[in-house]
This record gives sequence, C-alpha cells and structure tokens, in this order.
Amino acid sequence: MWLCLLFCTITALGYDLAMPHHFVHPARSVSLALPQSPDHPHPLRVLSVHRRALNLLDDAGNIIAVVTPEVGNGPFNIVLTQSLAFDFAAPGQDGFWQGTSLTLGDHRIEWARARFWNPGLTSIFIPQPALAALRDCMQEASAFQDRWKGIDKRTMLRMQSGVESIVRGLKDEERETLRRGVSRLIGLGPGLTPAGDDVLLGMLARLWLDAAQPAATELGQCVRDAAAMTTRISRAWLQHAVRGQFDARWHAMQAALLIADDTAICDAAHRILNVGASSGPQAMAGFLLT
Repeated sequence: MWLCLLFCTITALGYDLAMPHHFVHPARSVSLALPQSPDHPHPLRVLSVHRRALNLLDDAGNIIAVVTPEVGNGPFNIVLTQSLAFDFAAPGQDGFWQGTSLTLGDHRIEWARARFWNPGLTSIFIPQPALAALRDCMQEASAFQDRWKGIDKRTMLRMQSGVESIVRGLKDEERETLRRGVSRLIGLGPGLTPAGDDVLLGMLARLWLDAAQPAATELGQCVRDAAAMTTRISRAWLQHAVRGQFDARWHAMQAALLIADDTAICDAAHRILNVGASSGPQAMAGFLLT
C-alpha cells in the first residue's frame, strides 16, 4: 500500500516516471490560434518570464504564452491546470516543442488532454442601453478615470490626434487618414504594451464586436503594416486583434453586452480594467472612443 501512496504522491507533484528527469505540467486549454505544433522537435526560446506568464518564441517568430489559470484564455495562450512558479525558466533559454508538449530543461508542458479554445469574436448588434450601461459603469470606475495617469502632455496630444484621425478615417473610409492615425498611436508610450497599442487593441475589439461599426479590415491592414514599430509582445496582441482574436475578457464583454445585463456588463468591464497597470483601462478607452 505504501508503494501506491508513494506513486500517487509523485505523480500528483507532476514528476514523470517514464522520463525521470522531467516534471510534467498539464494544461487545461489551448488557443486554436496557436501555430500547428510540429511533428518533429522545433526550437523555442524564452522571450520573457513573469509571475503568471512565460512567453516563448518559435523559429517563425510566433509568441506562445504558457500562463497560469488566473490569466486564463488568450489568443496565444496555453493555460495550465494549476498555478506554477516559472522560476525554472530564464530569458534566452532554449527549449523545443513537438506534438502536444513543449520542453524547457527538466520541465515539460503537456496539453494532450486539454480542450481547445477559440479566441475569435463574432459581431453582434449591441443594444444602446447596454452601451449606456457600460459608459455609466466606467464613469464610476477609478481605474478608468486614471487611465492616462503618468502620460506626459506631448504623448497625450499625439494620442488624441491619432484617435481623431482613426475615427475620421473610419467614418469617411479614408485609408490614408487611418494610416496616419495608426502611425501616431502604434508604439506610443513605455512598457511591454505601449499605451497607444492598448488603445488600438480596444478600437479593433469594438470594430470586430459591434456589427453597427465599419468593418475592421481597413484599420487592421494599417495596423498590420505598422506592427514592426512596436514591441514584440504588443505586436503579437495586435496581430491577433486584426484577425478578430482576443482574450477571454473581451468574450465575456461580448456576452454581457448581448444580453444587456447591467451587472454582467460592469463585471466584464472591470475584468478588462484589471489587465496590467493601465493596459486594460486604455484598451477600454479605445473601445468607447470608436
């Protein structure tokens, strides 16, 4: 009986008896937007390590994020079944992926039994009372009211000019005006996801989600053309956004707006506001300004 207890304890800790030098960390869900996993070992490199996310780069330049359950589903996420400290990984570290697993040193992420998650938003007609409820909720949200805190005047003026150009370009169907607006926003501000990029992501979310808005095609093409002007992580978010692929928070917002439930709308909005130090509030600003 003690052998059974020992075996159960070891496997519960994630130790792989078939490969005695590996700890296995199972995933519960995987984005359908991730590139198809190769049949043979392909190299991966650790791009960055965070408390709840491990960002990896494949040989084609795609980002693959291994995240804890607290982060949840996203367009390039592999979501673990349990929280995990990523202290076994370091930027620049080499690894590989093949089939339904990726390996870094003694650790293997395995998603053979994970469910696949579709990050694509579908357009809906948003009831006007639902949009009004969202705006009212944001008026009372301190995080939203402080969305531009710490941004200098020069950056703010460029931000406003960029947003105005995009709104005008969408209304008048002028690609050059859209392009000019995108060039003013993309890469604008410090951090892994600059403020201008967060606003662009929110604008793209509105275009994809709201059937009453113009198609996202033209703005998406302008963003795609300018993507090299921003950080690698932010570029990945925007490249997925131009294809209508967003994380689970925006899907929750879509569901709440569709049923026009004030409480659900406010709850979904606050989940978005909680993203990063200011990324969520700035993305929500982009959504409401479009």
